Amino acid sequence: MEKQDCERKACWRLMEKLKKAFPRLPICLCGDSLYACEGFFERCKEKNWKYILRYKEGSIPTIGMEYRELKGIEQNYQERKRETGKEWYDYVREIDYKGYKVNVAEYGEYQEQICKKRRRMPRRKTVSCG
Repeated sequence: MEKQDCERKACWRLMEKLKKAFPRLPICLCGDSLYACEGFFERCKEKNWKYILRYKEGSIPTIGMEYRELKGIEQNYQERKRETGKEWYDYVREIDYKGYKVNVAEYGEYQEQICKKRRRMPRRKTVSCG
């Protein structure tokens, strides 16, 4: 039995095949925090591709630290009330990571659930993207 290749290396090969087959197609890749690395950013830049990655706390600690510092300064926080709670987002643009500009956006929502006794219970859900 032959050892399987790692997911990231398989992605690099697929990116080359896509670029060769569709040289002028504008592409936006979507992936998880596994791809948040200098190699991925470089390959996308070479091909003039865009990307949206899920940021996982700890995957690139410098980006997370700078985001937390800048989000209070830039004050991009927005909140909207909904019928059963509220939703919010925050973002910081152009965080530098080894010469690459990274945008970080964070989204969250608070929902109230009505229990059998007609009490409202708050529930929180947060999603971060990088």
